[in-house]
Amino acid sequence: MKGQGLNEKRAAGLVVGVDIGGTGIKAALVDETTGELATERIRLPTPSPATPQAVAQVVGEVLDRIGVDGPVGLAVPAVVRGRVIETASHIDPTWIGVDAVDFFSRVTGRPVAVMNDADAAGIAEVRFGAGRGHDGVVVVITLGTGIGSALFIDGTLVPNSELGHLPLHEGEPSSGRPSRSASARTCPGQSTPAGCRPIWS
Repeated sequence: MKGQGLNEKRAAGLVVGVDIGGTGIKAALVDETTGELATERIRLPTPSPATPQAVAQVVGEVLDRIGVDGPVGLAVPAVVRGRVIETASHIDPTWIGVDAVDFFSRVTGRPVAVMNDADAAGIAEVRFGAGRGHDGVVVVITLGTGIGSALFIDGTLVPNSELGHLPLHEGEPSSGRPSRSASARTCPGQSTPAGCRPIWS
């Protein structure tokens, strides 16, 4: 009965949000008009290895626990260009090249939207938090299993900024993770970032 009541409320601006993190997969019903959680957050451990199939199973579990039908927004720790995962920092490398929208739509049976996790957090901050109403450049930094960033110019998102993956020393990304970083994925076969194409969409 509880889930039935929530389904009635969903049409009034509530949507399910899922955050796929390096150590936990979190989900809750979110009020789109205020940015606040409308239900208690559910958290389950991220599987290891975090392959697409293993992650999808946990996503299905948290959706079942919430018990609300309808569209789902998913935030992933990866560069997402269009619909496709292009990096894998805290998830299994088999994600790279996966059409995440098609994949999650098929495994959940729902309409889904997928974007970089820090970008999703940044949009919330610019719409509802400290970044609201600010012109010029706004940067949101997320600190979790890794370091994420969201960059806005005059309120417009510059997607997939991934400042936490900028090379610091001898081409090594700041996260300390090797060739699966955003810079390495866009500079195949190169040890330094010179001549790399931009990661931004």
